[in-house]
Amino acid sequence: MQPTTVCKVAKTVSCHCWNADRTQIAIATRNSNDIFIYENCCSSRFEEWKLLHTLSGHDLPVTGLDWDPIHNRILSCSEDCNAYVWNYENGKWLPTLVVLKIQRAALCCKWSPDGNAFAVGSSDRKLRICTFNADQNLWVSPHGVRVKQERDEDGEAADSSTSSKTRGSIFCVCWDRTGQLLCRGSLDGSMSVVSTYYNPSLPIRDCPFDIASKDLFGFVFGDTCGVVESIAFSPNNTTIAYSDRNSDVHFLDFTIHCPSLPFTHIAFLSNTVLLAGGFDGNLYVLNKQNGKWEYRGTVDVSAGTSSGLSSSFQERIRMLQSTTNKGGVKTTGNRDSAKGSVGPHKNAITGIQVMEENKKVSTCGLDGRIVIWNMEAILKRMGL
Repeated sequence: MQPTTVCKVAKTVSCHCWNADRTQIAIATRNSNDIFIYENCCSSRFEEWKLLHTLSGHDLPVTGLDWDPIHNRILSCSEDCNAYVWNYENGKWLPTLVVLKIQRAALCCKWSPDGNAFAVGSSDRKLRICTFNADQNLWVSPHGVRVKQERDEDGEAADSSTSSKTRGSIFCVCWDRTGQLLCRGSLDGSMSVVSTYYNPSLPIRDCPFDIASKDLFGFVFGDTCGVVESIAFSPNNTTIAYSDRNSDVHFLDFTIHCPSLPFTHIAFLSNTVLLAGGFDGNLYVLNKQNGKWEYRGTVDVSAGTSSGLSSSFQERIRMLQSTTNKGGVKTTGNRDSAKGSVGPHKNAITGIQVMEENKKVSTCGLDGRIVIWNMEAILKRMGL
């Protein structure tokens, strides 16, 4: 199998998601308000893709997509301040309105692992955690019933669906594998953790850090970093990683500075491999060895490259030799060597989806391409 499968599907692609068995893909573009669902989408020839459905309902471009693999439902949010849950019934996708009560664009959305709730972040500085109300046939934000409330600085209980601590737009959200914790990243440079577990009498299981003893949920990490672009939990639920516009990747208390443009999306391929993509259109690999995360370079699948890494990787290795104990890289020159794309994307990467753990991921970008990466072969070439 080839290292990558590249397909030009649109002028730009803002986000994408896959169904449970990875046979269908949902795509949103910057120049349309609709959502397009295709099958036969692993072919590099777009004319071989089959358009199954076009979902129309949003009035402005779609900013987030997520496909619930358990109940086969699609979640979408948009700049029109709305979100919809799309249910497949009698051969058609039917929308159900979500009551968000926000005045500005919805920026990101994510299903909980059990598919019974989802989170939506907005430029209104509000985080909405929604569940289904069967009586009203609507998805709504509960108030103090199923979500443990945060507390504000005065100790008063706050709206369970609204962040009183975030001072900027919420750019990204991510659930842990148990659905008990939710991370959010913000324009104000903070990454915070919110408790969303349904039964407060039960202890938090598999928590990646000692938060069980803290009464203050909504605990903020790294509030002095740059704009938080993406957050990811490792598959074993022991590590939280997030990237910012300072080109840093944070693993809670540990930070790696990367010689590249900032990363807009990150995803764990496994417990020891983190993938990152961003403004320069390249896919980067960070690897955990001997208990320490390290920057391993750019994935380069161009012809004539046998190592699987970019030609500037050796230079970056020399830069890493000056790494501080905080994981930062002391750069003495400019970053021009990292600005050009050496991979199949020719513009910024706007999404990363893990298709198969340890084996495959897909990316979408502003160049309108969907790229499927055979990471099993690529990592083997990289010696990982």
